[in-house]
Amino acid sequence: MASHRPRALCSAPLLRLAADCQTAPQTKRDSSEFIYLIRPRSFLIVGNLNEFIGEAGGIHHGKYQSFQLYRRNMQEPEIITFDELLARAEGLVNAADA
Repeated sequence: MASHRPRALCSAPLLRLAADCQTAPQTKRDSSEFIYLIRPRSFLIVGNLNEFIGEAGGIHHGKYQSFQLYRRNMQEPEIITFDELLARAEGLVNAADA
């Protein structure tokens, strides 16, 4: 799939860094030397849940199930819809107001 290529391109430098760290000679190092590998969360915001409504007005189970399976198998980035993002934001605002 074409969608895996950007993910592979992004992860290649991390894999090289990990390999370099593992193969580096174990010498006595200054205790202030550290290597940090930071993996910030990333999100892909796509569509909305109304796109899963079928012609009869109910949920199109095939489309919805396919979307859920795809998104559950993706670890990075986290895939969410616009209305799910809105619900998260509203929840944060409501929690801050309480």
